[in-house]
Amino acid sequence: MRTLTALAIFAGTARADLAGDAQKLAAGWATSGEVRRLPARFVERGGLRPLLLPAAFSDPLREDCVTVAVLGTTSSTFLLRFLPSNGALSWPDGEHPELSVAGGAQLVRCGVRKAMLERLALEMRSPRGAVEVLVARGARPFPPLTRLLAARSPGAFAGPGIAGPRAVPEPLERRIASHAARARRDGASAVSQRSVSADSAGRGRVRFELEPGCHRVSLLSGSAGQNVDLDADLALGASSEPVASDRSEAADATLGACLAERAIATLTFQGAAPGGGASLLVEHYPLPAELPPRWAPEERARIAQALRQHRGPSQLSAPVFTARGVSGITLLPLELEPDACYVAAVAAVRGQSAGVALSAELGRRQAQNHGGPDASGTTLAFCARGDASARLNVEVRGDGVAWLLGLFRAGRARVGEQAE
Repeated sequence: MRTLTALAIFAGTARADLAGDAQKLAAGWATSGEVRRLPARFVERGGLRPLLLPAAFSDPLREDCVTVAVLGTTSSTFLLRFLPSNGALSWPDGEHPELSVAGGAQLVRCGVRKAMLERLALEMRSPRGAVEVLVARGARPFPPLTRLLAARSPGAFAGPGIAGPRAVPEPLERRIASHAARARRDGASAVSQRSVSADSAGRGRVRFELEPGCHRVSLLSGSAGQNVDLDADLALGASSEPVASDRSEAADATLGACLAERAIATLTFQGAAPGGGASLLVEHYPLPAELPPRWAPEERARIAQALRQHRGPSQLSAPVFTARGVSGITLLPLELEPDACYVAAVAAVRGQSAGVALSAELGRRQAQNHGGPDASGTTLAFCARGDASARLNVEVRGDGVAWLLGLFRAGRARVGEQAE
């Protein structure tokens, strides 16, 4: 009897602490926007339980951000998952499960991607437990719950262990040959090479001319047998703002840029061996011939930069559909050929971009992609698979942004064939 009484007291205390945390989080978020605390629920292990968020919080036509937090006891473990949208037993790309930490999980969706929240569900991994669900919306994502609930913070994570010394790069001549062979395979029209030197601190700067087109710029460390980590920035013209950067932990740095007119490029680097040398390779790729001449040169360069993200078929048609817009969310109805596959490319052509995303709805299927917080464009590939129409959602954020979109046919597939 004493054991049962103790368990009951412990369970009651845990629920009280959970309710207190939910109330504290709601109060902390209330200063940033609208917050709604849903009724607490008790969940058993196994199966998926939809969270059934209020419909107003998943409206894709609003340009706000929605933050969802799920709280359990600090010892509970659960996952937040998105139910499949087409009935198939698979998770759409880019919608990975969110694992709870210290009994809490939080995720954010903005703009048109809020429609995903209709399919948000909870999978309990602990035997059972009560959970609190809070949903909030505002102009920007809400603070992380660990900032307002100190007890939910897991603390500092230990850094990765050292598995061994960094790999020593191959001899410079062999790496140059490998880059040149890759350039030929990718269709480069020209490859130039020159030597550069680093100062006593391992830093350097080199200026060179770039022709109109797309370029892959590689800086290869010449310090054979030494562990170096080259970081580099590429700027164009008189601007000091880089158009591309490489901060990877590697002995070589690779950057890319597309431009519409001849320009002087400035490459600055650090991390080379003090007083050592490096080899600079510049690959040139003409702007795609499929881009319409009616587009301004800078617009063709921006779309070409976005298309370089695409890893599918290199042969595209001339655009079968084009559109222009400004910052915000734009819904575009499309007419499709039922056996065709497509690549959509969108790029900011004016203003300062703060993020670009695309999604396509084809019946019950959905595809989506985004360029990341610093990208000015992105692409999305999809196949009609028998559908004669689709809806394309363009979401572009930023200051004074105007964007251009082109839809290209990328081949054909038999209806029912898994071609994506």
